[in-house]
Amino acid sequence: MTLHKFDVAVLGAGPAGAASALFLSRAGFRVALLEQRAFAAAGPSWVNAVYAAAFDDVGLARPHGDEIDAADFDVTFFSADMQMRLDVPKPGYVNIRMRAIVDRLIRDGFAAGVTGFDEMRLQQLHFTGERLAAADFIRGNPAGQSGESCRIEAKLFVDCTGLAGALKQQIAAVNSLAANTQDRDICIAQQENCEVSDVDACRAFLTRYNILPGTLVSILGTAGGYSTMSVQVSRDFSEVGLLAGSMKDARYPSGPQMLKQFRGGHSWVGKRILGGGGSIPLNAPLGTLTAPGIALVGNAANQVFSTHGSGVMPALQAARMLSDAVAGASDPGAADVLWKYTAAFQRSMGAMLATYNIFRRFSETLSADEIGKMFRYGLMNEAMMISGIRQQMPSPSLSDGLNALLAAVRDPAFAARMAKALAGMPLVYLHYRNFPEKCNEAEFLRWQRRAEELNATNLSPR
Repeated sequence: MTLHKFDVAVLGAGPAGAASALFLSRAGFRVALLEQRAFAAAGPSWVNAVYAAAFDDVGLARPHGDEIDAADFDVTFFSADMQMRLDVPKPGYVNIRMRAIVDRLIRDGFAAGVTGFDEMRLQQLHFTGERLAAADFIRGNPAGQSGESCRIEAKLFVDCTGLAGALKQQIAAVNSLAANTQDRDICIAQQENCEVSDVDACRAFLTRYNILPGTLVSILGTAGGYSTMSVQVSRDFSEVGLLAGSMKDARYPSGPQMLKQFRGGHSWVGKRILGGGGSIPLNAPLGTLTAPGIALVGNAANQVFSTHGSGVMPALQAARMLSDAVAGASDPGAADVLWKYTAAFQRSMGAMLATYNIFRRFSETLSADEIGKMFRYGLMNEAMMISGIRQQMPSPSLSDGLNALLAAVRDPAFAARMAKALAGMPLVYLHYRNFPEKCNEAEFLRWQRRAEELNATNLSPR
């Protein structure tokens, strides 16, 4: 067995892992990036809409060239029955080809000194006391052909292996906090770019709803509750991008089923060009993101903007926060060093993600008709939608208050139900903003219990 020693070992070469390896290498650490698949197949294969300016905040170049599928487009939100709409002109979205973005991050990491190991299958972990100190791998392809056995020793292991959490599930200190994940906290999503096989029929579809080609159309509550169907026809009518997702529940069609139904009802959607899908965690971020010798980044830590199920930018931001927290440390895996990462994330991104998660849970309870009411009463407005697109906390305005008052007059039962479900959002935000700055177990446990109480209080029954 070959032994390799590094300061940091990052498992998973998707956007979270590739970015973590890049940032940590730039911070001066000797970094290994390990991936179960070949690097050429690492990460998601679909197209994802993100707020382009967010790349500036983490110190990465904005998407460019072949990384961009579409840019500078309008967004139109519809109620499930297509009767209510909200137009948001050019909010700064860009559709990125995730494979191309991941390729860039991996290449930049290698240029910064990252050592890559692909087709690596995790076999066994080794601990010094309770601290993770080494991991054994077999290098071989997915068909089972085995090659070199090797052991990776590192001061810090970073789990970026997604919802499954290859390291997390074996580390009690962090896995115990993930034990409450239920089906309702998982989104099953599918995305495809397809050829337009009948331009006239496609044009007729857009004309029926007064939509210009190039516009991203998002139909909310398509299957009721937490579900969405997005359609975007390219400006030249050559392609259509489709995205569907819903929470994991046998009573509702999954994202792949919704997409199949849409294709079946619109014969102008032709041959698939690219795409992919998967399971996305929707719950609030884990309370602690670290244990001695290990840190979690991305889906492994529930770092997802659950309102629309996007984890790309939270993962990149978390990767940068981890790098900033451990920069200059002689032992990047020390508990007090890693605590800086957890505290920095929870007090900023964690507070925002946990707060929006309350709204996500409320949305699960809405019927298609009630989602229409959100539009009709002005509770779905441009400012709110832009805040969601940019993954920022909304700024309450006088018009928001007037719209809420109008809803109370028109539909007091619905307004009361909404107020009850969302009343805890400010409390959740303030609680996460006050996450303990210092690594103190007793203080953290008090914080964690209170976080669980707040989330349980605002868990609306379906």
